Amino acid sequence: MTSVDAFAERRFDFAQMMRARGDSAAAIDLYREALEIAPDWAEAHFALADALDDTGDTEAARNHYVEYLRLADIDIMGAEIRLALLGAAPMPERLPDAYVKTLFDQYAGRFDD
Repeated sequence: MTSVDAFAERRFDFAQMMRARGDSAAAIDLYREALEIAPDWAEAHFALADALDDTGDTEAARNHYVEYLRLADIDIMGAEIRLALLGAAPMPERLPDAYVKTLFDQYAGRFDD
């Protein structure tokens, strides 16, 4: 998705803060509000799936990981491996290249530390 509604972004950002504070239940509500506004936002589906998994709602988590994969051009977030860890897909022999590259890019700035 190239642009997301500003209100949806605020809901998403607040959800991220709530989840970082350990309140996945509150984050779930906020992610859902963001997705009501921007239903094709792949990253929000992935984040909601993670929060749902935190609370033990693995069936709903699986559904949102699948939706992320349907919407995303490539799996940079690792939904394929998350589905495998939930037993909803076969375990891949290796992690997807796009996911590994994203992880590397995220850690590269802190690597020397």
